[in-house]
Amino acid sequence: FSTSRMDVDLATVVYYLQTTQSITQLLMAVYSLHSFFLLYTALTNPGHGMAEPAKLSKDSPRWPMVTIQVPVYNERFVVRRVLKAVVALDYPKDKFEVQVLDDSTDDTPDIVRHTIESLEDSGVSITHIQRSNRIHYKAGALAAGTKVAKGDFLAIFDADFVPNPDYLRRVVPFFLTDDRIGCLQARWDHLNRDSSLFTHLQALGHDGHFMIEQQARSAGGLTLNFNGTAGIWRKACATDAGGWSGDTLAEDLDLSYRVQCAGWKIRYLRDIPVPSELPEHISAFKQQQQRWARGSVQVARKLVGMVVRSDLPVLSKVLGVIHLCGYVCYPLMLINLILLLILFLLNDPSTPSSTVPPILLVGVAVGPPLLVSTAQYLLGGTKRLVLMPLLLLMHQGMAISNSLAVLGGISGRQVAFERTPKFGNSGKCTKLVGANMPPAAYRLTRSSASRCRGELVGCAILTSAIAYGYVFGADFGLLPLLAFMDLALAYIVYLHVAESSALRVLAALNPTHATGG
Repeated sequence: FSTSRMDVDLATVVYYLQTTQSITQLLMAVYSLHSFFLLYTALTNPGHGMAEPAKLSKDSPRWPMVTIQVPVYNERFVVRRVLKAVVALDYPKDKFEVQVLDDSTDDTPDIVRHTIESLEDSGVSITHIQRSNRIHYKAGALAAGTKVAKGDFLAIFDADFVPNPDYLRRVVPFFLTDDRIGCLQARWDHLNRDSSLFTHLQALGHDGHFMIEQQARSAGGLTLNFNGTAGIWRKACATDAGGWSGDTLAEDLDLSYRVQCAGWKIRYLRDIPVPSELPEHISAFKQQQQRWARGSVQVARKLVGMVVRSDLPVLSKVLGVIHLCGYVCYPLMLINLILLLILFLLNDPSTPSSTVPPILLVGVAVGPPLLVSTAQYLLGGTKRLVLMPLLLLMHQGMAISNSLAVLGGISGRQVAFERTPKFGNSGKCTKLVGANMPPAAYRLTRSSASRCRGELVGCAILTSAIAYGYVFGADFGLLPLLAFMDLALAYIVYLHVAESSALRVLAALNPTHATGG
């Protein structure tokens, strides 16, 4: 009797576990189907979805006044470069001004002042705006600058971006074709794509977003987001929707959806690239990803109701909600992993490994990689596709840290906006971690080794479980999935160890890096 009862209880446990697993897989399938839809839309709508603007001569009186805003926080390595780039923009000098929105606490303000002095002969008005505090972080700085901006349009460049000279002349005319265009976003390009294997992988992921996702949303007339930099806002649009708000870590996503719910349009220009710098180190990359994950979920908590109640088309509402909740796929991935692990160890041969139709499981696995691969085809970089397995490992390996960030966003607990360190690197190197190791003053507050504890614990649990299952018998139909996730977590741990080792070597060779000198 007891054995029979135990068998019934085990079958019941397996049933509930598989039901929960099926729900998580179906939710992940929604995100994957979303990727397929965006891919189809991008390929069938290669244009920008706007009327072609009239060509304006350089001395045309129709050029509007533009304020270029450069938000800065401790950017000693890149601020000089971006200021020289924006001053060199090929646009009537009396029709644009530059605001350096400087919240720095290091020697960046001195570098800004010296750079402005060296650019006095450029004929461009440059204003150095410093606040007494960092309230609302980047959003607060942009709001302060907008209050005193002379331009009808606000072009925003983070300090690590280097716009090409023709950027304003190519983008601004599109605003003149439609008074309801509130924001235009350009494509991010990468100065240091070839710096390391790690930067190559990041660039692949970004290319998928900018070549396919943003293109599809814009050309298809769907909701999309300003990416925080390399874009231009119509000032009337930003202020009409309430302006910049610092109550989330994703002020760009927040304002983007508020203006679209108010009837404004955001469009994307794929053919206009703006070079930028990718994070060189895994610690900085994870911090950036966690900020984006937490911030997007904060915006979802704040605005999903507004999106649903708005006058946007039904399709835009549905895809907008999926977009805002996109990072939820990481905790779903983690829940699915935990359930797979339990089912693997229970090893009940009477039940299938999954109750979800195989076609949906294939869709979950294929959708995002196919989107990224198509982006490389369009960019002529098909040779980079050999890196796809490593890209999948890297993003799967982010499941733990990004899941914690999503849970933090859901909880509503506020945290500080942490900048992503950049070091002015635009050359090639052969290191796997990166070319430029930061001095102590620019390192993150926690060591690289301490930032991979979750991945290290997860890797140890998976490795032990796989070994146990091999010795004592388990559902080996699930083994490939568990082994892949184990390898993904191990890859993140490796990147952290490599970074820590490189920092120790650099500190031994150059003590000034260890002291921040």
